[in-house]
Amino acid sequence: MPPPVVVLVNVGFDEPLRNLIRRWDGILSPYLSVASYQSWLTRRSVPAATYVFSEFERVPPGDRADVIALWDALRASGSVHLVNDPRRVQLRYELLRSLFEQGINDFNVYRADEDLSAIRFPAFVRCEHDHGGPRTGLLNTRRELETALTRLREHRAWRAQLLVTECSVEPGEDGLFRKYGALLV
Repeated sequence: MPPPVVVLVNVGFDEPLRNLIRRWDGILSPYLSVASYQSWLTRRSVPAATYVFSEFERVPPGDRADVIALWDALRASGSVHLVNDPRRVQLRYELLRSLFEQGINDFNVYRADEDLSAIRFPAFVRCEHDHGGPRTGLLNTRRELETALTRLREHRAWRAQLLVTECSVEPGEDGLFRKYGALLV
């Protein structure tokens, strides 16, 4: 039997993978498990396995150095295979900004505390580190944006992670609107 795969996630975000494993009636259990980064930080022994670092965008900024240290400790053990080096992961802001600067995306993204004078409307606001979707509908004017940001900044946990994203609202040649995501396996 091949070494198992351990998918590491931020504490509290393991349920989707656990549900997947359960749905397969235990067939995946010998091969696939899920654990939190935090639960592995204090381990003394490391079983041979493939460790997949996932959902790095959900790791609180104050814990990222610990996750990188965990990667280094696992790599130093010599008996593991590692996937998705957290040093190389581009989070939402970095990825979207890079795609815009390379001319791949025709829309830009801004941190809410940046100069917002160049924003093209419509736009929407979301939080950088969650998967909760946009925190606003489409905003069509600077005044709507300012009102939304004032309201969202009242939520202390969101204040430092608000992103304003221009919305490219052109349908494809077939008339359909598309939303793309990025995943590298």
